[in-house]
Amino acid sequence: MTFPQRIRHHRHANGITVDQASAMAGVSGNSWWRWESGRVTPKLWRAGDIAQALGVPVAALFTAGVFCLLFGFLIGKALDCK
Repeated sequence: MTFPQRIRHHRHANGITVDQASAMAGVSGNSWWRWESGRVTPKLWRAGDIAQALGVPVAALFTAGVFCLLFGFLIGKALDCK
């Protein structure tokens, strides 16, 4: 599942509209729609806002490998992310 598909999946699973999700994340509905459509990739720092709006942990938005790489970057260590 791609990042845009994950966003859409969690939004639908929680019964949240695009307008509701975008308002909770502090962005326009158009921005949210562009993220879900894959036309634009949100900045990484928006991941927390997106996850909070969807009611899921940030890790739910990423594959295990991507999350591992991001975590390693944040803690300043190279992790084995196989």
